[in-house]
Amino acid sequence: MPDFDPADDFRALSEEYAQALEALKAIVQQTEALMLMGAGDQLKGFLDQFVTMATGASAKARDKGLSQFVEWFDELVVLAEDLRTKHLAGGTRPN
Repeated sequence: MPDFDPADDFRALSEEYAQALEALKAIVQQTEALMLMGAGDQLKGFLDQFVTMATGASAKARDKGLSQFVEWFDELVVLAEDLRTKHLAGGTRPN
């Protein structure tokens, strides 16, 4: 009998995705206030931590063969990187 259950992997990644989504929503909601307070370094730290977490979760999903989670986590990374570019690099996101 295997030491892992694919359903457990799916459940764990589902929970991790839900947490990542909520974390990114919180970062987005706080971005304007952080920028107005001159706390761009704090925003950068939040985004760096988020990207590290989401990239790791994507790699874990890839290892487990759960491609839908790879796609979803990678999309969150792109959104976080877009936020970083828009607010920290002075750029604007292309339409």
